[in-house]
Amino acid sequence: MNTIYWNGKMDMGLEDLADYISNTAKTYCSQALLCAEQSLNSESCKYITNESMKRFLAIMQTLTTDIPDIFYHQHEDLFETTDESSFSLKMKSYIMLGSVVESTMQIFMSVYLHDYTNSNWNVWVDFEEKKVQTTILPVIESLIEADTIERNQGLSLEKAVKDKIKKHRKLTSIDKVMLDELILFFKQNSICDIEDISHLRSIQRSRNCIHSYMDRSIGSWADLTYSIRFLGYFMEMLMGRFPDLSYLENY
Repeated sequence: MNTIYWNGKMDMGLEDLADYISNTAKTYCSQALLCAEQSLNSESCKYITNESMKRFLAIMQTLTTDIPDIFYHQHEDLFETTDESSFSLKMKSYIMLGSVVESTMQIFMSVYLHDYTNSNWNVWVDFEEKKVQTTILPVIESLIEADTIERNQGLSLEKAVKDKIKKHRKLTSIDKVMLDELILFFKQNSICDIEDISHLRSIQRSRNCIHSYMDRSIGSWADLTYSIRFLGYFMEMLMGRFPDLSYLENY
């Protein structure tokens, strides 16, 4: 964690925190737009647009509007109890938080789209697709003919093989890279340190409470507050890694 950005100003009241997150998000968007305008990669402008930034800020507003209300629920951590409406607010906050973190990371990667494209992230570059398919698929057919597996099972296996190969033969567009893969990309490319990755994983786990039929843990109110403060730090840290466009102030 970079202490240049995570400092005393993060320790503020919830109303001030809501304003800080909102204002930081606006700055993040304006700087990202400026980077896209100056980028030699026209594809960056495809993702970083006024409309996409408005959508990002709209989701952020959904989160920040509820931040002051956390104050009225913090005592629940002491008694480890919560009612339905309180739990709903916590779920909503974590879902929105996960969404804005995902978008924040996508925006950063869009600024450095050229680097992402050249990384061939998750792409099987030196892969003999035809040779692999002509080796695997006949084996599946032989299993069907030997009644080792049923035909519908064999067809499902063949489809799974083809789909898996297809997925790794082309770079996933930025707008389709999900939070889990974003975190992995940031980790493997040393964009964040281990501590930051741990916080991102924690937000991801709590965000997954959206899956009602899965037994998912959700953080406490204190965890949620800390994670929101982390979001502010995260945006500032990523802005510190944006290209230096200070020279434009002279024009």
